[in-house]
Amino acid sequence: MQFPNPLRSLPEEAYSSFPGQQEDERILYLVRPSWTREVIGYLKVIVVASVVAAGLWYLLQRGFLVLTEEREMQAWIGIGLLGTLVMLWYRQISEHSRAYITDRRFVRFEGAIPDWQSQRALFWSDVVKTRTFAPNFLLRMLKIGTLELIPNFAVEGQNIAVHHAYMYGDLGNYLDKVVFTFRTKPQEIVALRGFVPKPKGQRY
Repeated sequence: MQFPNPLRSLPEEAYSSFPGQQEDERILYLVRPSWTREVIGYLKVIVVASVVAAGLWYLLQRGFLVLTEEREMQAWIGIGLLGTLVMLWYRQISEHSRAYITDRRFVRFEGAIPDWQSQRALFWSDVVKTRTFAPNFLLRMLKIGTLELIPNFAVEGQNIAVHHAYMYGDLGNYLDKVVFTFRTKPQEIVALRGFVPKPKGQRY
């Protein structure tokens, strides 16, 4: 089973097990956000920091804000440090974001703060349908988009979505296959092959 590496690897045990995994529950595929999620996050931080820096420069140049040379230097350093800390925080939580497709359910771990992550799961019996889409043309060309699982009305809570998933279209088809197999031939789930992130015709 192959797991493409977005920007860096997870600990080795994360590829074969996860917190709350049930006995004999088999991992069919590990979905990790593509590198685009982290890069876009960094770009957002850079844009915001640049706007703040430009605003500070404008106020200083127009005389609306008067600072000593020492205070001005502290302000510039503060903007740079804050931007760096936000980027490091974003990187930390992105590392822990992942989702597991198993022979029983779909489990998503989402980084919230460093060293802590939220968990949501949907058993295949609770999934009504799946949906895939790309937010823009560029990501669609890169085969990067969103996977969304829609639960039935008996399940409380919102849909489970994984953003910036590589080969999202093929993964959506694979999820449909898992749900269909579970509904029509549940005994064949145990023999279901894991998803391989390769073009059709080169997976097995």
